[in-house]
Amino acid sequence: MKKWDKVYQSYMNVFREWLRLNEKEILDELNGRIFKANWDKYAKNANLSAWEMEVLCFYKHEHELAKVNYKKYGLTNFFDLPENPEIEHTFYKGNKAINLFKLSRICGTCIAKNKPKSTVTILTTDGVVNVKFRKDYFALFDKQISEKGSDGKKHVVEKSWFNRGNMIMVQGIRLGNTFITKKYKSSIGH
Repeated sequence: MKKWDKVYQSYMNVFREWLRLNEKEILDELNGRIFKANWDKYAKNANLSAWEMEVLCFYKHEHELAKVNYKKYGLTNFFDLPENPEIEHTFYKGNKAINLFKLSRICGTCIAKNKPKSTVTILTTDGVVNVKFRKDYFALFDKQISEKGSDGKKHVVEKSWFNRGNMIMVQGIRLGNTFITKKYKSSIGH
């Protein structure tokens, strides 16, 4: 054991001397690697606007959706829509006239939800909009899907679409200061 310790200590003395001479560079390298590991874990795919929404629940800088191509996706500004929906087509079922309204699409970042009222508040690039869903659609998109893993624990597969910070696009009509989601058989998507 004494022989081994003598050989071991002679090699360790070289290493200790190297550590003493390069202490600052070694600590800088170690701290850099620790910082990078945390950065990759928590901030890899985020940008400044996403961080603002996650932490502060508002955008101090540019909205994440500011550069969305409104024409390409058929989006409109909620505040440019008339307060009463435009009738696009009317048909009759017996003596009853049924109006089909012109549907519009808006997009924004979810900032709040109200389960009892089936509403979601979104922050668009132009302001805050309350979006009203039918109860069955609200429940469909608000649910969290989990499955049991091989380790016996529950793992979340998909979270609610209405969590704060999620960006959504909705289709419907403006009625006063509320956007009501709507779909017809001829409409594309939900």
